[in-house]
Amino acid sequence: MGKYFYLNAQNEQNGPVEVGKLKSLGVTENTLVWSQGMPQWAPAGEVEELKELFVPVQEEVPTPPPTPAPKPQPSPSHAPVSHPLYLLPPVSLQFLQQEQPIAKWSILLLPILALRLHHLMVSLRTT
Repeated sequence: MGKYFYLNAQNEQNGPVEVGKLKSLGVTENTLVWSQGMPQWAPAGEVEELKELFVPVQEEVPTPPPTPAPKPQPSPSHAPVSHPLYLLPPVSLQFLQQEQPIAKWSILLLPILALRLHHLMVSLRTT
């Protein structure tokens, strides 16, 4: 590789400079350069020996890994259901000890009926 003269922005002649230093001195592909053996000044981008200085360097961007699959959402048939017995109000023992046989039996049967209703609802939902 030879040494080149170049014209700066003020059209002043500088050099001779080694090829490796031209770019660091502000020489672009449009800067006029000349070296021994050239018939006249030419833009640096048109000189065969200097073309490689102005090839854009593309950084190699790594390919990201595949996007993970989304987590499956539970379907409505598998959605958690509150147990119906937890939805019942608490029953005090004093209320059950009172002399009201109809109320006593209805309070005792209510959880059983609620549980049956719950099973019925679940079976209807899965069909």
